[in-house]
Amino acid sequence: MKKRMTLKGVDSVMVKGQRLIWTLSVNLVMWLVAVAVSAQPVEINWLHWEAAGKGETYDRLIEAFHSRQDEIRVVRQAIAGVNATYERLAVQTAAGLAPDIVEIGEVAVANLYGKGLIRAVDPFVERSGVDRNDFWESGLRWASWDGKLLAFPMYTGPWVYYYNVDLFDQSGVAPPISSPTDDWTVDEFMDVSRRLTKVDNDGNPVQWAVVHQRGTGALSWVYSFGNDIMNEDRTRFLLDQPDALEAFDFLDQLHHGLKLAMPTGMSGLRAFNEGMVAMRNSGRFAVRDFVDPQTGGFVVNWGVAPPPIVRRFASPNVGVALGIASASRHPEAAWEFIKFVVSTPEGQSIMTGDGRGIPILKSQAAEIDWLLPTESAENVQIFGNTLARSFELPYHPEWAETMSAYFTGGSALNAFWNQEVSAVEAVTQATELANQVLANSDLR
Repeated sequence: MKKRMTLKGVDSVMVKGQRLIWTLSVNLVMWLVAVAVSAQPVEINWLHWEAAGKGETYDRLIEAFHSRQDEIRVVRQAIAGVNATYERLAVQTAAGLAPDIVEIGEVAVANLYGKGLIRAVDPFVERSGVDRNDFWESGLRWASWDGKLLAFPMYTGPWVYYYNVDLFDQSGVAPPISSPTDDWTVDEFMDVSRRLTKVDNDGNPVQWAVVHQRGTGALSWVYSFGNDIMNEDRTRFLLDQPDALEAFDFLDQLHHGLKLAMPTGMSGLRAFNEGMVAMRNSGRFAVRDFVDPQTGGFVVNWGVAPPPIVRRFASPNVGVALGIASASRHPEAAWEFIKFVVSTPEGQSIMTGDGRGIPILKSQAAEIDWLLPTESAENVQIFGNTLARSFELPYHPEWAETMSAYFTGGSALNAFWNQEVSAVEAVTQATELANQVLANSDLR
């Protein structure tokens, strides 16, 4: 005989049904929330220093990256000053608010890694399949330390000599090189320098042949004279060796004896642009100094040549890299943006199109779109030929502190530039101080 369902039984079924519907509804809502959350793009923060025109370039770079994908959004944080950027990285890391990406100059890469503020990028490079052979090896070397690639250069560039074409013409002096693959010697450099230096009736220079940068410019001469900057394991400076002392004696004669070089305390940028000096020793970034911000044209008619050779070719390779903060919450997303900047023609074209450097991607460096408007197409070959033979300075975690013994105000070499002590005395003292710093560091 069939049992009839009582009202109590009906109520029980309805309650169970309501509970099931409620449970399903809750699960559905949770699933929809999870989907919505997962669909939100990851936001990464890019810390960099501010400079004229950089914001516009970086915004274009970010916009191009965003147009390629929807999963990652980049927000940039501009800081006034290079060292202030590194200080901000340290402060934000200590506060648990570290950025994901940080812009780093070549001299600071190993230092920030030694302080634990950035992580090596080797694992990201290997997992992504990026081929290191596609990039300028000398550029990757200055971003490396202890066998690890610590950050990825977004552009690089060799040390070259810019020359004022009009001053050469007015003095009846031929350009330093006659074709993009030419080199010139130190003897040719000295001959040109003598002919380009002009003096007044009292013998005081009114037009100098060249202006040198104290740090990288001086070290490039040391290397050209055949002297390495440090020993192979980067635990001792070698600037007190005979070839190095010969290089500084040469600089002494160039600046103080023959007075062919403009005093280092004066503004070389202004002097070159205003026709007071015929040659300027600097990196690729210097071409931005030749641009009139109002018209976009060049304020000086300039050409470029590789450094003159003494005993070996010597052009230091410098640049700027992107590093991943050690405390980044989104290191994989950070690498995706870095990979776009360094390994795609679009990223490299935007990054280097305003004259800051030469593409780290070799195939892109062979193109002309990183040249400034009206710049000679021959410069692709001149810069490229120089970059292919460039060397990296032996950067290490204590580089900034050791270099202060040589080149900052109050240093031994500063006294040399001011003609207060001899080159031998200054360099010997500076090398001793720098090696004392290394002896007390963790590098040994």
